[in-house]
Amino acid sequence: MELTLLLRIAGIGFVLAVFCMILKKMNKDDIADMVSIAGIVIALFMIIAEISGLFEELQSMFGI
Repeated sequence: MELTLLLRIAGIGFVLAVFCMILKKMNKDDIADMVSIAGIVIALFMIIAEISGLFEELQSMFGI
């Protein structure tokens, strides 16, 4: 796993935390929940892409 991937996910988490705090202070709790769910989905897509690359590398290594 690359350091850039970890930094991207950490950056997404930081930005989402700030947005959620701002939205909750404005009493927009439902929108804050939607924003946090969207951020989780984005981070999961990034992780899934890396896992897919790992599986492809393993398949080519073992000749499957």
